[in-house]
Order: sequence, then structure tokens, then C-alpha cells
Amino acid sequence: MVKTGQTLNIEPLQIATRRRLSRRRFAQGAVLTPALLAAMARGEVSAAPTTGRAQDPTEITFWSHTHPPMVELNERLVADFVAANPDIQVGYEIIPNMNFAEKMLASMSTGTGPDVINMDDNQLRSTYIPSELVAEVDPVAMGYGSVDELTAAYMPGAFEGASVDGKIYGLPSEFNVTAFAINVAAFEEAGLDPETPPTTWEEVGAMGQELAQKDGDTLTRLGFDFLYLHAGWYHNQFGTLLLQTGGRLVSEDGTKAVVNEPAGVEALQIWHDMVYKYQIADPNFSSREATVPYQDFIDGKIAMSL
Repeated sequence: MVKTGQTLNIEPLQIATRRRLSRRRFAQGAVLTPALLAAMARGEVSAAPTTGRAQDPTEITFWSHTHPPMVELNERLVADFVAANPDIQVGYEIIPNMNFAEKMLASMSTGTGPDVINMDDNQLRSTYIPSELVAEVDPVAMGYGSVDELTAAYMPGAFEGASVDGKIYGLPSEFNVTAFAINVAAFEEAGLDPETPPTTWEEVGAMGQELAQKDGDTLTRLGFDFLYLHAGWYHNQFGTLLLQTGGRLVSEDGTKAVVNEPAGVEALQIWHDMVYKYQIADPNFSSREATVPYQDFIDGKIAMSL
């Protein structure tokens, strides 16, 4: 099941006047997405036209959140890009997940933020676009003749998280999907067959009670739990439940909240039951460290997770 969240690389609006970087040279909304970096390193996308005279190196900054596979890829692509464009220097900074939202918004709001940011679509639509903190993507800089040509090069719906009124404010570099994970060793220890994991939330509750471990009244291993990191995670996880129950946060025309209709209540009831009915989850037990979101699961403190 696909999560509602996408992560996009966005360029701050204020750099249009603060930086000497040519808009023709880089896409305003996705200067250093992996796709563009790779294409420019291969020479498939042109840099700026030469002027016949030496210029000072152009310096741009790129901030992203912490995710080791993404960071490794970005570092490699940045190095390839700089090697192919020696007159451009890229300052790549990795912001810890726990501080990312606050540091990014504060810096962008004061005009001291980076030229390129890696931002999820929840914050993009709710804060950054309405506050005019990000610029539109320039399709010509990406090697396309129009926005239509740009969108046609991606999967249908790829730009929904970064589009408002037909304007695109970022290119997707990450798509998150929801998977249900089980700890095989915990299943075997509890006498459960890991080859037949739960297929309904009722089964999650029942199996979770067999997987959970307690020291007195205190859970020492959760049978199942969601992640309790920050509002973005709550939104994505609740959104996954809403997709299952057929609910929505707002009406299709966006004019009223409908989250308290039966399908929305049913979705939240699932979450509630894991904690209070089956007593296999505990928000107070779960780690709040977002750098490695599934550390509790990795450490065996949670037997099943989403």
C-alpha cells in the first residue's frame, strides 16, 4: 500500500536574487535531484552557455534529511556532478531528522537557508508553497520544452505532492511505500509460524498478544506498534489506515473536514485498539529518535511494525 508521503527536492525562492546561479543552468525546483545530477554528469543536460571569459566558481548548498542509502547516493552523484562541472561547487549538508523540520523552516524563513532542499510533500504543501518559500521548477533547465513535457517523463501522479494550480514546485526523489514487517525470531520464540503472518488487524491484535512480553505490568517487547516520531509520521500512518477503511481527511472538493465520518473513526479505532484493547502497543515505550526510525524493531523491542 502506498503511503501518502513523498519526498521532494525544492529550491528556495529567495535565491533567485541572492545567488548568481543561472536559472537556465539548474532547475529551480530540483537542482540536485539524483536524476538531474546523473544526467548532467553524463553530459545529457547542458550546463550554462559559456560566456568566453573566466568566472568565479558558483557555490550552491544542498540540505537533506538523514537516510543512509539516500545520503550515499547523493554524495556519489554530487561528486560526479562536480567532476563534470568543475566551476560549480556543491555544499551538501545532512540535517539530523530530529532537527530537520525546525532548522529548515527557520533558515528558509530568514533567508539563510540552502539553495536546494529535500522536503516531504506534507510540509511542502502545508507551509512552504503557501508561504512562498520555494520557487517553481523551470522545465527548460531540465531539458524539457514545457511543464507538460516534464510531467510526461514521469509516472502519472508523480507531481501531485508538489503541484498547486498547475505549477510544479519540486521533483520527486523518493517515494515511500508501506510494508508490514515481522520479527521472524520473535514469531518462532512465541510458537507462531512466520510463514503465516497476520492478514487482518484482528489477527495483528491476537498474534501481538502472544508476541508481547512484560515485566510485571510493563511491556518490554511490544507485539506491534506504529511509530511516534513527529506529525509527518502520524499523518502518513493514519493516511494508510484511511486508505484501508475508505476514509479521508477532507472532502474531495477540499471544503470541509470529513475525518470524523464513520470511515475515519474506523481507521483511528484500529490504532486505538492496538494500544487499549489488545494492549500490545504503547506510545510511551517507543523511541522518539527519528534518525533511524525503525531502531526499536531492529533491536527486537517491537515484534511487528508498519
